Amino acid sequence: MSGTLYVTANMHYHEILGVLASLLEWTHEDDINIVLMGDQMRKKFDKYYGDFGKTNVMVLVAVALDPRYKIRFVKFSLRKIYPLDFKKVEELYAKVFEVLNELYYHYSNVSLMGKNDGSSSFNTNDNDGQNFDGVVKNKQMRKIYDEFYENEVEKSELKEDHDAPPEKMNNETFDILKWWRDKCTTYKLLASMAKDILVAKCAC
Repeated sequence: MSGTLYVTANMHYHEILGVLASLLEWTHEDDINIVLMGDQMRKKFDKYYGDFGKTNVMVLVAVALDPRYKIRFVKFSLRKIYPLDFKKVEELYAKVFEVLNELYYHYSNVSLMGKNDGSSSFNTNDNDGQNFDGVVKNKQMRKIYDEFYENEVEKSELKEDHDAPPEKMNNETFDILKWWRDKCTTYKLLASMAKDILVAKCAC
């Protein structure tokens, strides 16, 4: 799949899944010729796509970052592909989940580095409260404080997105980049991840 005016990274997996769904349907046809043809095509399918453990995991991560499907669809669809292999489903799902979390952790660290390079947001001129002037001026402690408050806000993005219901497909012209751009303030890190992983410009 390719496109110059729209994003395709998040739809590649759906195309693969659509082919498999058709092949599975053909196995129940009354016409023996269609059944045999489907069987031969399934062998070729399995050769190239049957083992998702060998597939670029970012294909599935792109699906997880699509608000219409999220990571829950990844597990749901893997169960369709491997209906009798529960262990494989869990292993592949765990791999996608791990990569998604590692990416989030990386983007969080990059964000923290940017925050820590700036000046502290603590107000040391308020004499009505406790005097933390000496502590706040300590560079290491300032980093700890910044990291604490930053993490308290940002660590919930993955969980919040996971718990939110998928966006309904009201039409076929869903603009995934615009959706993430509109959610930049709610999902600051995830929006940045989506922009990079979907390989397109999304000014956030």
